[in-house]
Amino acid sequence: MSSLINEEERLLEDLKKVQEKIEEYRAAKWKQLHPDAKPPHTLTPVSDSLARKVVQWGQKWNLKVAENLKDKNKVNLPATFNYSMPAGGEDTWAVDGGISVNRDLGSDFMYGAWADYHYNEAAANLKDTFQAGLSLDWIIGNESAEETHYFRSTFGFKRDNKIGGEGIGADLNYIPYFPEIWIGRELDLKLMKVMLAPIVGAQMATGNGAQGFADGERYSVRVGLGISASILPDMLGNRLTVDSQIVYWNNVSRSGAFDIYDREQWSWTTGLTYWLFTPDIKRARNTILDQRDQHFGITAKYTRGDNPDEGFIGSDLMTLGFAVRF
Repeated sequence: MSSLINEEERLLEDLKKVQEKIEEYRAAKWKQLHPDAKPPHTLTPVSDSLARKVVQWGQKWNLKVAENLKDKNKVNLPATFNYSMPAGGEDTWAVDGGISVNRDLGSDFMYGAWADYHYNEAAANLKDTFQAGLSLDWIIGNESAEETHYFRSTFGFKRDNKIGGEGIGADLNYIPYFPEIWIGRELDLKLMKVMLAPIVGAQMATGNGAQGFADGERYSVRVGLGISASILPDMLGNRLTVDSQIVYWNNVSRSGAFDIYDREQWSWTTGLTYWLFTPDIKRARNTILDQRDQHFGITAKYTRGDNPDEGFIGSDLMTLGFAVRF
């Protein structure tokens, strides 16, 4: 990854030099034709623009935006934002989003930071959880081709304003890659392209209790499966996708506020998203939107079950909102 970034930076530097030569030629020509006039205003070179610097920084730090990036699954639901204004009722809003940055630490390791926030005022899915911390990844395989096994450990602060209160949390997750059985590899079924991405992990959390709950601890193991599909990719230009995650939790030990969680829990989240073109993507009927360019869209999401990590119980909710993923 670092070599690719360095190559891009070298090419951008060469582009800057070419732009400078062009501007010098234009200025000299203008002076020759208009000796008494000031030269026209010239555009800032691409490599010096603020937008380009932001993009370069994001690439250098491997910036990601999705619903939850703590586990670094290869199938990530997009971050979602929605706001409702019911007649005769109070306005409500909801957000499920996370952000992470990572840098190389030697050939097989990466370090980084992450944060996510999950909030909903709807009675069917009450939650108000913020988490932030550090991560360390052990990468086995060819990362540039996304042919990798991932081991990710995280540690950080957690605030759950509904149940657990403030405390700390830690995770250890394994995301496998077995292309011979289509795990972590895209499967082309003509009418759709599908990817399966399982995850196995362990998690601990502490909290001082919220809204009258007692302080306590939770130790859990989980097994999950992420499924991503592009529907009619040739016909719709890879713009209609379905992303689903189903997770089984076994709360091996729990106390205090965490006693509210059952020993065994399930959660299922699925989202149908139509991705929009961004200004730098050619707008044409035959344009295929690369997965790396699926940044902004409209999404319908259904959530059901219990998720002790995000702090909700008994969810059964459909939402329509705006989706973001990087």
